[in-house]
Amino acid sequence: MASWPKSTSIPRSCRPVWTACVNSGVPSAIAPVSALAGREAVFLRRPWDEADETEPQIYCEHLGPDGRRLRQVEIYADSTAVRTRPEHWPFNPPNDLYDPDLVQWEIGAQYFGSSKLSGVR
Repeated sequence: MASWPKSTSIPRSCRPVWTACVNSGVPSAIAPVSALAGREAVFLRRPWDEADETEPQIYCEHLGPDGRRLRQVEIYADSTAVRTRPEHWPFNPPNDLYDPDLVQWEIGAQYFGSSKLSGVR
């Protein structure tokens, strides 16, 4: 039988899914439901598929433990990058850190300090 991860709290509604994945031997390439939940910080680099040439193509996001953005860098098609913070956003809804699709966009904290984002205005 599966045991609950110590570092994350899995909501009761998600426990049957998590247990079924673990007990059925689902390949490790499929992220558990709570892969990003329970962390102090989460860093994502997500493409924006619906963007035209005037909109950001990629969003680099630093999320807090509740899934809300703490900082963000918008990267445009011409490689221009713009850094934004909570005071720039009219609203800041939380991201669902239990969403297994978010795992594929995870990056390390060092990416925000990398040369790729050092010239950000």
